[in-house]
Amino acid sequence: MSLQAVPQARTGRNLATCLLLALSLVAAGCGQQAPAATGSQATPAANQPQAAPPASKPEQPAPVVRYSYLPTTNQLPAVVAQEKGFYEKHGVKVELTRVAGGAKVLEGIIAKSFDGGSTGSVPFLLAVSRGASLVGVAGNATIIKGSPTQGIVVKKDSPVQKLADLKGKILAVNTRGSLEDVLVRARVLTSQGLAEKDVTFVEIPFPQMAAMLKADKVDAIAAYEPYVTSAKKNLEVRVLSDMTEFHPASGLPVGLVAFHKDFVAAQPDAVKRFLKGYLEAVQWINDHPDEALTIASEQFKLDLALLKAMPREQLNPKGTLDLAAYKELLTWLETAKLVDKPVDLKAVTSTSFLP
Repeated sequence: MSLQAVPQARTGRNLATCLLLALSLVAAGCGQQAPAATGSQATPAANQPQAAPPASKPEQPAPVVRYSYLPTTNQLPAVVAQEKGFYEKHGVKVELTRVAGGAKVLEGIIAKSFDGGSTGSVPFLLAVSRGASLVGVAGNATIIKGSPTQGIVVKKDSPVQKLADLKGKILAVNTRGSLEDVLVRARVLTSQGLAEKDVTFVEIPFPQMAAMLKADKVDAIAAYEPYVTSAKKNLEVRVLSDMTEFHPASGLPVGLVAFHKDFVAAQPDAVKRFLKGYLEAVQWINDHPDEALTIASEQFKLDLALLKAMPREQLNPKGTLDLAAYKELLTWLETAKLVDKPVDLKAVTSTSFLP
């Protein structure tokens, strides 16, 4: 063997050894599983930032409605809706104000001290005939035959035996232009061939009428419940007429829900929410008459037995407005010379806010 052959052989063996070692390491690596990534070694997908949830809109405060009403049974829904939480249920806050007379309701709405209120049908028509910026949005109560809530009352021993006998007599009405006043002037007297000049009208508040009749200060009173039933209970009286024979065929609408036109234009959703709560209260009253009368007695300081004894108006849970009946009321006002220009009922009423 030559001296040069030895290094070549060693070199070949070294290369072979290196190759075998490399192959063994590769084989060992392939036979092992890589440890699972944890913590900071998590997969890139797990480390990606998550999308933030959509931001929730801030809760809007409930709209506020300033509403006025009278302490009478036909305006009880405004109070019941508050007591039973119906306004809150429909997402509206209502600030109630009780006033002494229907004129105060309308004056407050016109002056924007109130946004809306429960008012009488005749005072409403008189106000809009004079340009008041009002809109009727729902019917409230109707007097129907079989449940009269008005009456011309005389003492039992009075010489006035029939309506025609009112000629030359003194008749008490609540106020000039009230529902009873207009009904007597426009329908009752004319049906008997009498004119306004044939009867002396005096204005006396309802609560004082019976005392004036007892004292013979007046010959007859044109009263509204509960004062008709109260007079029958406390005095020797007769109801000369309940006046239902003079009403429109569908009944006499005595009240409605009215708002200022500016409020309706600015906050139509508030009006809709209010009416949902109000009309739910109407339905509740119709379904729970005894409990409703207890609430009326407590809220309005009226005798519960008297409330149960007296006839009551029909409350309409749908809130529809009987425009044909209102049109007839307008003719009464014209006859009584209380309006001197036509009223466009469609321009001063709207049922678009009803549920």
